Amino acid sequence: MITWRGLTVDDFPLLISWLEQPHVARWWNHETSPEAVERDFGPAVRREEPAEVLLALLDGVPVGLLQSCRLTDYPEYVAELAPWSTCLPRP
Repeated sequence: MITWRGLTVDDFPLLISWLEQPHVARWWNHETSPEAVERDFGPAVRREEPAEVLLALLDGVPVGLLQSCRLTDYPEYVAELAPWSTCLPRP
């Protein structure tokens, strides 16, 4: 059975190990120090930013990560993407 739960600070070592895997690093290219993971995922875990980060669990075992946010919560990113989109508001 696949279930979901919110990422926690206790999951950061697991996240680091995933980010260090060559097939993940190829696409994510993310720093894997504890400080970098805390910097980039901590605010969402602590609900200081509107993004949601979930772990996917298969029969209770973590197998994946999902990040979700509304673009409108990040107006600077919307402005950056707007020139290449026909559906985003122009700044």
